[in-house]
Amino acid sequence: PPKVYPTGVICLRGQFTRSRTNRSPNNKRTLQNIEGLWASSLETILDDSKNAKGLCNTFRYQLEYDADGPAAASDDAAHPPRSGRFRGWFIMDGKKIQERDITINFRNNSEGHYNIEGVGVNEFGGYKISGIMTSDDHVVTVFRHYVSPPTP
Repeated sequence: PPKVYPTGVICLRGQFTRSRTNRSPNNKRTLQNIEGLWASSLETILDDSKNAKGLCNTFRYQLEYDADGPAAASDDAAHPPRSGRFRGWFIMDGKKIQERDITINFRNNSEGHYNIEGVGVNEFGGYKISGIMTSDDHVVTVFRHYVSPPTP
């Protein structure tokens, strides 16, 4: 499993879900979402998981893809999360910050969960993410590591 950073690294923690969309009878798509809270550290999120103190903000990552049959929207272990190019945003100071070029990869680990690695860009710069998704309750915890300054 990947390294956990209780403090000192931006943390995003949320719920993984998968659902079907029916835009038309012949266009069935699957939406895979990771949605929850982000803060300056995992410790902050764990101490205020309901955001009663207002120290956290919301985020969402979303992947939309063609459905592969009846099991495509299933959340069971037989259908692992799909890796790919996600869309995303997060709220900061009441403003929605768009993210771009987000790629998230899920890999089985030795404990039966999924390691997460990825990259993305927002107005604060390029970043890498690392983390884990638990296979039993689908909780995602990722850490954002900025690697490059913002580009104009």
